[in-house]
Amino acid sequence: MATWLSDANLQNLAHATTAWLSYSDLCGMKGILNESSINVPIGTFIASNSDATLRSEVTHPGFGAKRGRPRQLDFALYNNQGKVTQVYELKWADANTQAIIDDVYRLESIGIVNIGGDDAFDNAIGRFFIVAGPDADVKALKKRGVNVGGGKEKLSDFILCFDPAANAEEKRIKLNVETCDAKVRDLIRHYQDFYFTKPRERQVPKIVHTKLIAHSATGGYQVFVWKVNRAQGTLPVRITKTGIKPI
Repeated sequence: MATWLSDANLQNLAHATTAWLSYSDLCGMKGILNESSINVPIGTFIASNSDATLRSEVTHPGFGAKRGRPRQLDFALYNNQGKVTQVYELKWADANTQAIIDDVYRLESIGIVNIGGDDAFDNAIGRFFIVAGPDADVKALKKRGVNVGGGKEKLSDFILCFDPAANAEEKRIKLNVETCDAKVRDLIRHYQDFYFTKPRERQVPKIVHTKLIAHSATGGYQVFVWKVNRAQGTLPVRITKTGIKPI
């Protein structure tokens, strides 16, 4: 087996997770299913389908020290040389818009921003964002976003494609911090200022890409998997009260 999961593996991971959620529901566990629950099927699947070491709650290398619990990643796969090949962040489908933005940008920064100095991470890492939950929560998630002007920009308008029937180009969404709506930029700035504890370290990529690569719907539950990366050649910028500044 490889030391990473292929796109086909990730599609099977989505199927396995919805099957596990449906089974758990039928066993009377519906009331206790949440973000913590999905660590079990997802972690089990990743570990059993790769020739690598799976670790959970891995300290994120991109942020400086803080008091209390360090910033952590849900899962990371390590090869035999101790290098990370893939990382995964998980969310239950009732997550709010800020939480979605935070996880996408946390993933994007791995291996690019390395304030923590952990040489196990580099910019060749595969970064994956996984959302799971019941159909009702997924339906609500698709309507979530930010109010702009006289309307609303949904998550699918600026950061995540939810349509498995979309073509390859439509499944990829590009978020440009310079051209996005100011309300979206405020969410990105909140991530930047919250996670980078020192002002001189604060930065975000000018452009982030997400691409829907897997989806499953079984027994009233759905799972989505997106690949996250920085647009090739894009430079970091800093969002301030007065605008966007190059670094």
